[in-house]
Amino acid sequence: TGTCQANAGSTLLVTSPVSGSTFSGTTLHTGTYNAFSGGTIQMNSLGATGGEIHSNNGTILLDGPASNIVDAAGLDALSALSDNSGSFTIKDGRNSLSPFTNEGTLTIGSLSTFITGSASGSYTQNSGTTRVDGTLDPWTIDIVHDLMLGSGLIDGALTIELGGVLAPGD
Repeated sequence: TGTCQANAGSTLLVTSPVSGSTFSGTTLHTGTYNAFSGGTIQMNSLGATGGEIHSNNGTILLDGPASNIVDAAGLDALSALSDNSGSFTIKDGRNSLSPFTNEGTLTIGSLSTFITGSASGSYTQNSGTTRVDGTLDPWTIDIVHDLMLGSGLIDGALTIELGGVLAPGD
C-alpha cells in the first residue's frame, strides 16, 4: 500500500513482490498508481501475460497518451480492466478500451476517450460517479444508480434508470 508514481518519460520499476492485500487473483485491492506524460509503472510481480488487472479497488491515474502500468514483459497490465470500485482516471490524451462496470469513480479528462471495444461493448454504472470531460464512446450506456456529469461528449445509446442522474455541464 502507498503511492507508486512515474513522472514524465520515466519508468518506475517495482521488483519486490506485491502483497496479497494489495493485489490478488485479478484484483488490485489498494494503493495509488500515478503515471504522467509517458511515464510507466512496471510491476514485475503481476506476471508476464498482459491484462493481469481486471478489477480496480485502488486509485489509478493515467495522464498522457503513453502513460501506462505494465507487467514484467512490458505488456499492458490494464488491457482487461473491466470493473472499477476504486478511482480510475484517464486524461490529457490517454485513452482506454474495454467493456466496463463502474461502482467507484471514473474520470475521463479532456482530450481523452473511453471506448468499450466492440460494437456490443457496454458501460454500466451501478453506483458511484462518472465524470466525462472528454469522450465516453460505448455501444450502450446504462446509469443504474448515482451520478454521471461533466462537459464532455457521451456517444452511445443512453439509459438512465430510476436511481441514476445525468447532470450535463460542470
